[in-house]
Amino acid sequence: MLQNPLGIDVQKPRLSWQLESRQRNVVQQSYQIIVSSSLQKLQSNVADVWNSGVITSSQSAQVQYAGKTLQSATTYYW
Repeated sequence: MLQNPLGIDVQKPRLSWQLESRQRNVVQQSYQIIVSSSLQKLQSNVADVWNSGVITSSQSAQVQYAGKTLQSATTYYW
């Protein structure tokens, strides 16, 4: 799994995450992916690149990016 890669060679990367909780028996019931062009926008929940909307699913691996075409030499935050 890549963490903070310098670059990727696909325009529709697959995203994965790991659920963390201090409680026992916690399961994911839905997710929402927000992709922003700046950390400040991401922290304000401004999805100027892509907002998946709330998806009812326990899937947390290999979720395909489905937003605007990603540009070369650009940093994205999700």
